[in-house]
Amino acid sequence: MKRLLAVLLCLAVLCMAGCGNTESDTTSGRSEQTDQTPGEQITETPGDQTAGTEPSRTVETAETTETPSESFEIVGPYTDILKERPFDSFRSFEGGRGVYVGKSGGLEPDFGIDAAPYPFLRVRVVGIKEGEHNYGPQRILSIYYVQVTAAYNYGDSFSDVFGEDFTYGAGEVYTLYYIGTPEHPLYGRPPLEIGKEYLELNASLSQGEADLSATLMMPIEEIDGVEYVYGYGIDLGYLDCAIAITDEEENQIYKPGKHDSMIAQVLADGEELPTFDYKCKLADLIEEKCRYWVN
Repeated sequence: MKRLLAVLLCLAVLCMAGCGNTESDTTSGRSEQTDQTPGEQITETPGDQTAGTEPSRTVETAETTETPSESFEIVGPYTDILKERPFDSFRSFEGGRGVYVGKSGGLEPDFGIDAAPYPFLRVRVVGIKEGEHNYGPQRILSIYYVQVTAAYNYGDSFSDVFGEDFTYGAGEVYTLYYIGTPEHPLYGRPPLEIGKEYLELNASLSQGEADLSATLMMPIEEIDGVEYVYGYGIDLGYLDCAIAITDEEENQIYKPGKHDSMIAQVLADGEELPTFDYKCKLADLIEEKCRYWVN
């Protein structure tokens, strides 16, 4: 759908922010909107809490073309979540669905990659809060600190979802809900890793303690100079940009040497190890699913 040039220019001005890192305790409680994805919705009473001060460290990272800087500050007490908060057992999915639940299709109404008009955020994980956050039966979440490195939107405007006073900017740090904890993750959705970048699908404000509601996350990997996205909990096979993954090692969600305890648990239960099956070039996915984007 074509958009007037004036609208796009206004949106670009609204959505872009400075490239420097913000204070590591940047949170807001700005809410009124929830993510409507089944199984990912947060329904708590709106909060007005801040992250508080957490210890931070600076870590040098490899140069990329999209990150706001070559370094970032780790927020909170952990530097390696998988080692410092080791896996114990899988958590059951909501609604009595059990532990071993397969991927969801992307074409379900108001779900996953097709749920308009929410923006996509490219984020770097920079930390995680201690403990777990209980919001009712089977609603156990982690709160991660994420730094925005790019924002993409395929709706009419960010203000349609968040209001004109809320914008995303490269370098800004927000808190993000993620269902499950490092000790008790959901099957097929491993804990997020500090320093790693992800594409956050359909970002929206939460009504709880964190800035951003729980949603699906897609890890970003660079192969031979090309960035690809892979899906946690979502089947990408229907997309025009979908590329079938033929390499067995690449196709595995759980990686030997990193997720050994999770692999052992799945095999001990006689279940299949979760696989990605498809990936997309990041640029192709953005072109296919977003009407415009702001870096």
